Amino acid sequence: IYVDDGLCFLLMKLLDVNISPDLLLSSIGLIGVMSENDSYARDALICNEIHFNLIELVSKTDNVEVINASCEALSHVFE
Repeated sequence: IYVDDGLCFLLMKLLDVNISPDLLLSSIGLIGVMSENDSYARDALICNEIHFNLIELVSKTDNVEVINASCEALSHVFE
C-alpha cells in the first residue's frame, strides 16, 4: 500500500469533532494501523503533519474514546 497526499489530506479532513463519532474513530484507527504496519505510510503521515491534527483533536474533545484512540495512534506514528 502506498499512501499519497490525497489520502493524507482526506484523513486530515476526517479528524474533526463535528463528524460522526464512528467515522472519527475509524479514521483514527486507520492512522494507527497504517503507522504500525508501514514505514512509508508513517513517513507520509508525519510529512503531512497528521500528528498535529491528532493533538489538536484531543484538545478539542472530551470524548474519552477519541482521546484514547488518538493517543494510541500517536504512539504508533512515533514508534
